[in-house]
Amino acid sequence: MRQAEHATDIAALKADLATLKAERAQSSTERKVKLDQKISQLETKIQWHSQRTTERRKLAEAKAQAKADMLKAKAARLRKEAEPKAIAHF
Repeated sequence: MRQAEHATDIAALKADLATLKAERAQSSTERKVKLDQKISQLETKIQWHSQRTTERRKLAEAKAQAKADMLKAKAARLRKEAEPKAIAHF
């Protein structure tokens, strides 16, 4: 869910950025300076959101891998514990 929200946020910021760039193209020099500042701020926000999304994805992948490794180790341990009991019955 969060990934979808972040993707929506990034898309909205990119749309705002495109609008500002279009407005800048038709503006006076004085207005261009103000628009350049807004454009820079939006680009920074987009970069921040993108990095945050990437970091969260990597963290989720690392947690999933750690859980998988733990479950594999537990399964191996349980198999090892079950072997002597099976052999003792024969």
